Amino acid sequence: MSADPRLRRLLADSAGLVAILLFVMVAGWQAASYGLWERLEPAPGLFPFLVCVLAGLCALVALAGLVVDHLAGIDPPAGEDEEAEGPFLWRKVAIYVVALVAWPIAFAWIGWLLSTALGLMLIMRVAENMSWRESLIVTAGALLGSWLLFVRLLDVPLPRGVLPWI
Repeated sequence: MSADPRLRRLLADSAGLVAILLFVMVAGWQAASYGLWERLEPAPGLFPFLVCVLAGLCALVALAGLVVDHLAGIDPPAGEDEEAEGPFLWRKVAIYVVALVAWPIAFAWIGWLLSTALGLMLIMRVAENMSWRESLIVTAGALLGSWLLFVRLLDVPLPRGVLPWI
């Protein structure tokens, strides 16, 4: 006998949000171990810790919204092709997971620029089905924005890898 689709959707969404909460708790704990404040300035762990706190708060608000909507009998919004997408949705999730696991490994080996460009192109082309042109525009914009933020504004030394002039 099949469970109510609303209940299945609630459980799946809740499980995803709980997984996010567990992840940000562990990541926040790790970030705090680097220190949050030293000598009247931010320590290395402050900004990652703040990101974890914000992500955790967003997940808590989303989880509360799911529960309130369920108790009020409001159905969660379904994507137009959600039912038809089925295995393709899992394929997209798998591509994101592969990219997120491979990126830090590649980051250390081939450097920030190439690893980030390859990871974003993989996601844009394969997971999001964007055209080459759209993928290149999004990737170039993300690379430029992150370079301006981290290298120029925050003076973070990113690994250069095989491209020492970057």
